[in-house]
Amino acid sequence: MKKENVDRIILEYVKPIYGFAYKKAKNDQMAEELASNITLEVYKTLLHRNDIENLNAYIFSIAQNTWVRFITQHTKHQTLWLNDKLQAEDESPADIVEKTQMQTLLRREIAFLSQRQRLIIVMHYFKHMKIKDIAQELKMSQSNVKWHLHVARKELNEGMQIIREVGELGINPISFSKLAASGKPGKMGDTADICHRQLTQNILWYAYKKPRTIQEIAKELGVTPVFLEDEIQSLVDYRFLKQMPGNRYQTDMFIHKPTLEIELALHSLYETYAA
Repeated sequence: MKKENVDRIILEYVKPIYGFAYKKAKNDQMAEELASNITLEVYKTLLHRNDIENLNAYIFSIAQNTWVRFITQHTKHQTLWLNDKLQAEDESPADIVEKTQMQTLLRREIAFLSQRQRLIIVMHYFKHMKIKDIAQELKMSQSNVKWHLHVARKELNEGMQIIREVGELGINPISFSKLAASGKPGKMGDTADICHRQLTQNILWYAYKKPRTIQEIAKELGVTPVFLEDEIQSLVDYRFLKQMPGNRYQTDMFIHKPTLEIELALHSLYETYAA
């Protein structure tokens, strides 16, 4: 978005942003600091976006996420437990209000962990399993389990400080106009049988020109990796996706975007050779 447009929007939202900040912080000093943080975050974000349909909702979504980070940074002696409990010493009313929001962010970020890390987090914090028991069940060394827990906690902390944005396909998904295959179909059917779902089509399209991780695909499509892992593995098994180095996946089929030029050329060929 052009700078002059962003400047105009910021001027329009100065009072609403401060009103939001004061309602959350309950005192002038914290409200001014929070409003300043929100304004800066909105300004930086709008400079890099041109496709916002609902500006008001988008700005206050940024404000809400900035408030969660703000209150987290200002709450000392706080311990975030992964079994859905948030405990703090000398909790203020603001801390209590934000518990639900922090828990929601935590659940979201657990869903964005890798499958192995998510499994270990659930086993350790939700099922209260000891490190040695997790290692035995997953056939891993205890040091490896500890390493995964360390990495997972770090990713959770980092993830809760960012604003996750849905990609273009999450807002405006594509649909295949034609599906075809050469050769004899397998037992599960041909391309049209396996790739008829819109979710499958958008996975294949996003991983067509460039290899993508499950997390990257999930972010673009606006869903959590939990709901993509089985689908992606199925596409790998049927060779519609190829697993690449670095846990990335790339479409192993041919896709092209229809254009008028191509359609006219094909029509001309059909007319010439129809007989």
